[in-house]
Amino acid sequence: MIETLIVCLLGIILGTITGLIPGIGVTAAMILCFPFLVHLEVFNLIIFYVSLACMVQYSGSLTSIYFGIPGETNSLPASIEGIKFTKKHRAGLAIGLCAIGSLIGGTIAVLITYPFIDLITNQLVQSMSTNFKSIIFIIVILLCFFGYNKRNFIVNFFLCALGYALSLPGENNLKQGFQYTFDIDALQMGIPLISVLTAFIMVPTVYSLKNKLDNKINNQNFYLGKVFVLVKKNIKSILRGGLIGYICGFVPGVSTTLSSNTAYAVETKINSTSVSKKLVASETANNSGQFASILPLFLLGIPITGSEVILYDLLVTKGWEPTSAIQQTVTNNVILKLIPWFILTNILAVVICWPLSKNIIGLLNLTKSQIKIFLIILIVVSNIYLGYIDNRVIFYLIITAILSVFGVLLRKHNCMPLIFIFILGKEIAENITRQLIMLS
Repeated sequence: MIETLIVCLLGIILGTITGLIPGIGVTAAMILCFPFLVHLEVFNLIIFYVSLACMVQYSGSLTSIYFGIPGETNSLPASIEGIKFTKKHRAGLAIGLCAIGSLIGGTIAVLITYPFIDLITNQLVQSMSTNFKSIIFIIVILLCFFGYNKRNFIVNFFLCALGYALSLPGENNLKQGFQYTFDIDALQMGIPLISVLTAFIMVPTVYSLKNKLDNKINNQNFYLGKVFVLVKKNIKSILRGGLIGYICGFVPGVSTTLSSNTAYAVETKINSTSVSKKLVASETANNSGQFASILPLFLLGIPITGSEVILYDLLVTKGWEPTSAIQQTVTNNVILKLIPWFILTNILAVVICWPLSKNIIGLLNLTKSQIKIFLIILIVVSNIYLGYIDNRVIFYLIITAILSVFGVLLRKHNCMPLIFIFILGKEIAENITRQLIMLS
């Protein structure tokens, strides 16, 4: 219990920092925390991820509202409408509205999920067959080919091919022995995941990091009473945004981005002149979509976002097998156990990102160079630490350096298809091979 609480609080703290820095999303945070995460058990891994991802939704609103700079694409509506409050010296009103709206959004997601979790799980177990895993992999491949880089099939195919090529060195699970090691002993254990994540996610992120934000914030009131009056006035938009966000959260690859932008588009059609309605609808959708987006991973074993594919790899390493009928019952219980922690995270997030928002935003008083140096140190330390555990420190650093060159060259593209296939590629190929053998 105490260990889980500590993990939850760490996720909240890191999620707060992550959401404040434009360009550093949940995926990047998971990479930086990788050395810590490899030591956590399954449930604590899930708690850390959920608290981190949930907190990012809250703290990301602060930079959007105060500065008009979205930390990620799901914060774009908040940056458009939130800055209008700030220009009128009413940022505190927008912050409070978004915080309460996000809390309601999370509550909506829980209220929809809780009554139907047994039904969803039972139907899933009954539908399982020998081809179930193959169907999952087909969905993942289609996501990689058509879910990123503006559905540019050629670019995504190249990224998938590169990811698969990087996954090949190491042990061959279909035959005894190793493959594509080129007589290099260190390659017998494969190319390290942290090296690939660092090179194709973190290095481009650090390379493209934005300049220092001007955090000279005018004195802002927090309108404690007025916020709740405004929440009551916008309750229909909040409920509508929460429902839209939950539904859109299941869409692979775009989840919370689709949630917030769809809710914003719908609200713009209905209430085109109301800044508060458009703002709170998108932010409510963000948080309800965040909870919904984790359900396909837990119930189907399908990671539908970049950060989830990292979580998936960590969970599988711990022995988690989502597609077994027995595991489905365990997963069902885990989701129910997760709900109180999710609610706790949301409550703490409201406190941190509303009355304490001006104190939290002060963390942005860093130059671009200082942030870059800090992130580079974390990247190097992470690779050295994991390399030490794996007895391959020099190999980790060399591979990371080589792949980082490709990461910089590909920085204008979303490399998540590469990450998906690197983690799942060999398993997909082995599954296809087994299916072909069974058919022959």
